[in-house]
Amino acid sequence: MAGVPHPLVWRIALGTGALPSLSVKYLRRRVPVTARYLVRIAGDNAAAESVIASVDQSTHNHTAWEESMLRDQKGFGYYFATHAREFIIASVLWFLFDIVGYAGNLFGPSLLAKGIGLTTGTFGLVMFAVFSLPGKALAIGPIDRWGRKPLQVWGSVGWLLSSYSLRCTVALSPFHCSV
Repeated sequence: MAGVPHPLVWRIALGTGALPSLSVKYLRRRVPVTARYLVRIAGDNAAAESVIASVDQSTHNHTAWEESMLRDQKGFGYYFATHAREFIIASVLWFLFDIVGYAGNLFGPSLLAKGIGLTTGTFGLVMFAVFSLPGKALAIGPIDRWGRKPLQVWGSVGWLLSSYSLRCTVALSPFHCSV
């Protein structure tokens, strides 16, 4: 649309898409490691003091830590043995979430857009404008009052309802809105 030669468009898109990734990589290299990690895992109290001093900007004295109280002596094996059920449940749920999320991203624009008469680009913009943007905007306000767990539950319920309503509008199957 801007008059850019067709063979050059994908190169511009690829280069533009790389900019956020490069900025994240740069910024992650500049952000200090958290004080909690430095004390509990690495056992480096002096580095933790330095990080806290650079972030806190106050005159508090943070040197009253005892390494034996704060350093985590337990390895992954201990945590897996005591919380194996939670690890397995979280892994299975994350796997299922990825299947749904990636399937929606891969097949949504091509199959669903065609079913409702939109181009893939327009479909992506509509999905972002109708579902993603309002959901994120609604989650900003109550996160400190409700907490992240209830918001994740309500976000998943919203995702379920919006996916089901989309399924009802797309004529991909003879079983519209059947359970």
